[in-house]
Amino acid sequence: MDNIDRNLLSALHEDAKTTVKALSERVGMSQPSCAERIKRLIDQGVIEKFSIQVSPKAIGFPIAAIVRVRPLPGELSRVEQVIREIDEVVQCDKVTGDDAFFCRLYLRDIEALDPCLGKLAPYATTSTSIVKSTQIANRLLPLEDPARTH
Repeated sequence: MDNIDRNLLSALHEDAKTTVKALSERVGMSQPSCAERIKRLIDQGVIEKFSIQVSPKAIGFPIAAIVRVRPLPGELSRVEQVIREIDEVVQCDKVTGDDAFFCRLYLRDIEALDPCLGKLAPYATTSTSIVKSTQIANRLLPLEDPARTH
């Protein structure tokens, strides 16, 4: 990955619908060459997808919660299945430590939390934190040349 690739990734991370024309002007290359670079980044798996970011608040889900989930003995598989069935869960990471999962939920109101937790109750213990604010959301990882960072 060179500086042109890094600049393309940075620009697309800021706005995935940036045109190839605008990208080519930003990195100082022809549109066909720029399009080929983007295709190569996709083919290499560097760019996984182009997507939109929906505001949960704007669509009626103003409350975010982080739920730490600790499956009861022998219930790990069932807990994974139940988590997948809870529509309010938008992200769930399987982690090391006492809690097996960290899940991010969005809720219409605080009363919507108990039904979500109730689905897990027969199979796991949970600990919930309501998100007051998000300090960092979807930050792009550093794209520096690894040879220069050592």
